[in-house]
Amino acid sequence: MLKAFVLLVLTSLLLCSSAKSQDQNLQISGWEQLSIETYPGEDLFFLIDGGAELYLEYGFDRVEVRDFSNNDGMKIHLEEYKMKDSLAAWGIYFLRTGKNRIEYVDNCHISIGEDFRMIHSGSSYYVISGNASREALNSFSQSFVKLLLNNSAIKPFISVNTEQIRGYLRGPLALNNLYSFGASCPDGFVDGYYSQSYESGIISVQLGYLDQQSAESAFLNVVGKMEKASKFQSVESSIAQKKTFSDRQAREISIEMMNTTLVIEIR
Repeated sequence: MLKAFVLLVLTSLLLCSSAKSQDQNLQISGWEQLSIETYPGEDLFFLIDGGAELYLEYGFDRVEVRDFSNNDGMKIHLEEYKMKDSLAAWGIYFLRTGKNRIEYVDNCHISIGEDFRMIHSGSSYYVISGNASREALNSFSQSFVKLLLNNSAIKPFISVNTEQIRGYLRGPLALNNLYSFGASCPDGFVDGYYSQSYESGIISVQLGYLDQQSAESAFLNVVGKMEKASKFQSVESSIAQKKTFSDRQAREISIEMMNTTLVIEIR
């Protein structure tokens, strides 16, 4: 009786394991999945050396890494970064797109680079790359997007107008990716939004704080650090709650406190 029970348990475990393995295999037409690896939490440092902190700041859950091949011997590498929420996924995605154009297909944002594709959908951010032709990369990406839409009930995250899209910030690491404030970087904000023009070079940032006292404390702290830093030179201002600085590249940085928000403009 005991042997029969043990056999039944083992059989159930094997069936569950098999089902889990099948669920993890993505069916992309013309491609065979070769492997899958998962890096949860701080294990991300084993995959990204020197950049994992940014993902953790936004709110990182885990990344699943899959490798594929086709009959022509081409290889595709797919990374899915599962973030804590949609804003976190959007934030890291938009920060990484840089100057690459963004296309909106149903419920997915797709950034197209020379030899990679980046996709934002729901609370995940995907990177597709590999040793493959552009045609193969496009074909894989299109099939993958169709798979996402067929298997997920994803609501649109943002109505895309490329001139009005705003990025999302959740900490000083992300803000320092926009502009190198160094030790003078504003901190303690709840969240932030920014827009960036690659033609004019202007970056506009809004950082939200819990209350006016927190915003004022952050404003005084940032201004005090920038006034002491050799990198910045203070420019005289007639507004008490607004300070302007210039850096070594002759860029102008203005910081203004408006109620519970710090408004920063970099020209």
